[in-house]
Amino acid sequence: MNIVISSMHFSPAFISHMGGYGNLCRMIGADVSFLIDEKYKEFGEFNRQKIYTDIPKNEISKYDLIIFVNFAVENVRIARLWRKQGKKIIYVLHESDLGMRRLYHESFVGAAKIIIAGIISKYICRLSDLVLVASQQGMNSYKKYYSMYNSNVRLIPLIFDDEIRSEDIRIGKKIFFSYIGNISKSHAFLEYIKAIKKIHEINGKAKFLIATRNDINNLINNDKYVKTMIEDKTLIIQSGRDLSNEEINHYYLDSFCVWTAYTSSTQSGVLGKSFMAGTPVLASRVGSFNEFVIEGKNGEIINSYSFEVINEKIMQIFNNKREYVKNARDTYEKIYSYKSYKKTFAKIVDELNG
Repeated sequence: MNIVISSMHFSPAFISHMGGYGNLCRMIGADVSFLIDEKYKEFGEFNRQKIYTDIPKNEISKYDLIIFVNFAVENVRIARLWRKQGKKIIYVLHESDLGMRRLYHESFVGAAKIIIAGIISKYICRLSDLVLVASQQGMNSYKKYYSMYNSNVRLIPLIFDDEIRSEDIRIGKKIFFSYIGNISKSHAFLEYIKAIKKIHEINGKAKFLIATRNDINNLINNDKYVKTMIEDKTLIIQSGRDLSNEEINHYYLDSFCVWTAYTSSTQSGVLGKSFMAGTPVLASRVGSFNEFVIEGKNGEIINSYSFEVINEKIMQIFNNKREYVKNARDTYEKIYSYKSYKKTFAKIVDELNG
């Protein structure tokens, strides 16, 4: 069987997902190719793979199945071509929640993007043979907003390539309470900033890290206390450019806890990547976090952004790093590693082929 893994919307975060699905497909005996945005080539992750930035109409007949691992406007054109030739399509739908509560926690631009992506995703779902969602919360939202377009939906958590090995994890190197990923209103970035400033006031030796592709110069230039933290090297910031997968993995490995205390989320790639690095999280109860974060085991959950609560939870993790790290890595291997889904995925492909 010949399978194409497609990501026509560039984001370094999806490299791990593409690698995970690629390895999963190889595990069931498939020949794998990648259809990717041109920008991915800059990162060199696919140098040894069969990669394309387009597949002409007359070449589609060579393949049996395409898997869209993320949303992209270009998916519409590609899905139409594949459907016309009777080829199978799987769509991994990351955000299925289109409710007002979800939109309320986004900026105006963020909400507009979600609405537009939702409209396009509904059309792609209609063209697909199977839709995959990453959590029970995602499944519930799908049934509410998408099931009329395609009722064939399965739950498989976000899967990752095993880029970080257990032996790469060093307890002694985990020193940062970190924010990693895109900055948005729904990720409560400003609440993270408030928290680390207060922690720094109490403990001037505490270490913090922000790693994001977003430009946060305005924050740095307008907040004197943040500038002080940068100057005394208690806050490390890497921002304003796309980070390589190697860099991102390094930041996760150096963190003893990662912020996922979002105001809304259907699923979280940051969660899976944190657990891959054996890094526990500080999460909220929204979305799917209750499904994967176990308090006192692989992370802690907060009900409010009270500093006292946040500080208590962070200290709980820091003072018991070894146990939390082990449990976080165990969670990754059971839930997020592609190796856990060989039988499940083989059955899915067999069912699609009739």
